[in-house]
Amino acid sequence: MKIKKYKLRINIFNSYPSTPFPVKMYRKFVEMVMTAENITLPELNIIAVDDEYLAKLHKAYLSDPSYTDVMSFLLDDPEGAVGEIYLSIDRAKYHAKIYEVGVEEEYARLIVHGLLHLKGMDDKTEADRERMHQIENGYLEKFWKMENGVKK
Repeated sequence: MKIKKYKLRINIFNSYPSTPFPVKMYRKFVEMVMTAENITLPELNIIAVDDEYLAKLHKAYLSDPSYTDVMSFLLDDPEGAVGEIYLSIDRAKYHAKIYEVGVEEEYARLIVHGLLHLKGMDDKTEADRERMHQIENGYLEKFWKMENGVKK
């Protein structure tokens, strides 16, 4: 049996026009995380939205109307599953302020978190959340090295 090799298509959409979302900044980072985590998808869509939009998705798919920062979905496609990550610009700004980090770092954390969910990881228990958080921190360190031109 021959396994098809796909060139990953990464689509990043910003449906929150009042806040720029630096698309180019995240493409190489996403590719690096997906390769390292062995996440093989022909296509990944990252959609930046506001709190209200993501709260509606949260209610529709998880029966929870509260605000959330990121949600991930695997969609069936004839060429393989397509991943979608919805992240809330509002939550990212809020968490960046609380945790005293840049909003770009918070976007990167949410992207990694979404990718880990697409890989099948869960964060329902404290131990699972801590494990995901440690992985996120490792990738954030690499993200800043990439952005600042520091060699690994």
